[in-house]
Amino acid sequence: MKRILLILTLLISVSSFLQTKQLKTFDELMNALKTGNNVQTVLHYKYCMVISDNEIQKDTIDAIGGIKIDTWEFFEKGRIRN
Repeated sequence: MKRILLILTLLISVSSFLQTKQLKTFDELMNALKTGNNVQTVLHYKYCMVISDNEIQKDTIDAIGGIKIDTWEFFEKGRIRN
């Protein structure tokens, strides 16, 4: 019985540690990346502003995609003509 309680306690502790958190701001995203967290995205394209050939597209497709961010760079404003 004690062994089952110990295993159950460990599983609950580990599962609470591994829970995902939705990032809602750019600052939250950058903090997660800077601290080495694994970041995955779920993109709902119909809610995004799509820019193609320097023009904002009025009609966007109703599609969902996902990207795992495992390689990234960040440059301060004005560094690379941004």
